[in-house]
Amino acid sequence: MLSILLRSWWVLILRGLFAIMFGLIAIAWPDITVFVIVTIMGAFLMLDGLIEIWVGFLGRGRDDDWWTDAALGVLAVIAGIAVIAWPDITARGLMIFIGAVMAVYGATMTYQAIRLRADIANEWVLIANGVLSLVLGIAFIIFPGAGAVSLIWLIGLYIILFGVLLIVVGWKVRGVLRALQAEADSSRRGAALR
Repeated sequence: MLSILLRSWWVLILRGLFAIMFGLIAIAWPDITVFVIVTIMGAFLMLDGLIEIWVGFLGRGRDDDWWTDAALGVLAVIAGIAVIAWPDITARGLMIFIGAVMAVYGATMTYQAIRLRADIANEWVLIANGVLSLVLGIAFIIFPGAGAVSLIWLIGLYIILFGVLLIVVGWKVRGVLRALQAEADSSRRGAALR
């Protein structure tokens, strides 16, 4: 495994460059990125539904409930078509769901931190985190389009950071490989002089 990693250090750098490029595209064109992610999700649902239909029909002679697999597959295909047909509604619905989860989590965290403030130190950090989650969750619910763009920006920044880390690791692996090659060359020269 180590020898493969040492020989393919350039693959890490290439992957890092692609990740940075994708992250920059996500930040530069978040609306297109949301559309692409939603479309991929719709395509996945359709493919998964088709597989489920196939599995259902394979069990037709052996399983009395074969039709439930087929029916779930049909529903998944219909859901996939709906997601692709109305990507904006899908993205907004997802953001509203994420916002609701964030708001409930933030309210719960704030309540717990206030309730436990006598028992814990620096409870203000938990309260601030809870209030921030609550406010962001409400903002995602009220402005789901802006929430989707913000989420894509965060994903883009994460992917850029991931790409930079891959490049750094690639360069470090390259340095290790060069050091090992120099050591091997030095050993061969020493053996030739004896």
